[in-house]
Amino acid sequence: MSDEANFDLAEILADRERQTAIDAAKGALKRAGSEFCDDCGVAILASRRQAIPSARRCTPCQNTHEAAEKAR
Repeated sequence: MSDEANFDLAEILADRERQTAIDAAKGALKRAGSEFCDDCGVAILASRRQAIPSARRCTPCQNTHEAAEKAR
C-alpha cells in the first residue's frame, strides 16, 4: 500500500472515530437527566439541569468524574 493510500485510510478512520464520538455525545444529550446526583444524592441545580438536560451528576461530582477520566 502506498503512503498516500495509508494516509487516506488513516483519514477515513479518524473521520469515523470523530463521528462516533459526536453520535455518542448527541445520544447522551437525548437521555433523561436526573433531579438528584447519581454519585452523592444532592439535588442538581435547576440551572445545570436546564443547561444540560441529560445531567446525572451535580457540578462538583461531574468535575471529579472528569478529572478521574483524564487521569486514566
